Amino acid sequence: MMMKALVKTASGPGNVELKDVPVPEVGPNDVKIRVRACGICGTDLHILHGAGWEIFPPITLGHEFSGDIVEAGDDVERWTVGDRVTAEPPAVTCGVCEHCITGYPALCSERRSIGSGVDGAFAEYLVVPQTRIHSLPGSVDYRVAALSEPAACCAHAVLETGRVTAGDTVLVTGPGPVGLIVSQLAKIQGGTVVLAGTADDRDRLALAERLGVDRTVVVGGGGENGETDGLEQALGELTGGRGADRAFECAGVYPAFAACARGVRKHGSIVHMGIFPGPGTADLSPIVKKELTIRGSFGSIHSSWERVLDLVGRGLVDLESLITETLPLERWERGFELMETRQACKVVLLPD
Repeated sequence: MMMKALVKTASGPGNVELKDVPVPEVGPNDVKIRVRACGICGTDLHILHGAGWEIFPPITLGHEFSGDIVEAGDDVERWTVGDRVTAEPPAVTCGVCEHCITGYPALCSERRSIGSGVDGAFAEYLVVPQTRIHSLPGSVDYRVAALSEPAACCAHAVLETGRVTAGDTVLVTGPGPVGLIVSQLAKIQGGTVVLAGTADDRDRLALAERLGVDRTVVVGGGGENGETDGLEQALGELTGGRGADRAFECAGVYPAFAACARGVRKHGSIVHMGIFPGPGTADLSPIVKKELTIRGSFGSIHSSWERVLDLVGRGLVDLESLITETLPLERWERGFELMETRQACKVVLLPD
């Protein structure tokens, strides 16, 4: 039996095509999922261009998905055919290293994730280990549920790594899907949120205001640190000149990280989520002079998913407003173009 799948056929730039491939078979501890929706992630764009991500071609792309279980392996007990589900990306891990044992599979050195290390969800079906599955709230439709994975990453950063608490002033750089979800979660925790973006981000900053962000600021300009006087002024007005308590770098560019370092208060903290495109420079002297705490946040853990799915199910986190376009899988090139050119905040592809 064959199915349509979007496959990275070889390493390097390009080499992505929609192909007929065999429907995957379940192992004893796996479930087979009929994919209902799958979001295009920045990681997919990196893989398309052959940069910055380890892959194992030929490989079906896509890791932000939702669907229904259509078959369960012989040793699967908790999950049944018809369950509406999503799944964590780390499909293969060693299971015995300190990170696996303590519940951080994304940090396992032998990790292979859905859509890069094992076949992913830009397809009609995929197979996932039962240990990575999460149940979808009944009130959440498949398109919205496809954004569970980036939402879980944001929950890990805000609720578990950054630990935003009531009364915090929170700086977020980068109003892409991650920055917009981080901002919502920080608001839920009782934070006052300032979201910064460039002139190209005006539509996304307007969306952020509709989602309840307290202040948006346009920054930009040349130099390694950009022009951020307006950002520092906004933070000064909100904090009496003290600076933000916490910052979340979600843009993945050096000027944004430098802006976070300047914008947080003494003894403040920065959670770095964005992945830099390559080597670069930034003025990091504020880290020393203000005794800042810097934490990275990569991927998610089991609790991140349960917490954010509950919040989405109760309508406290708005993911639907982030979806700019929904397209059939056959129009994947248009979807990738919309994301690449930032004409869309989030594009979701439908396999059928």
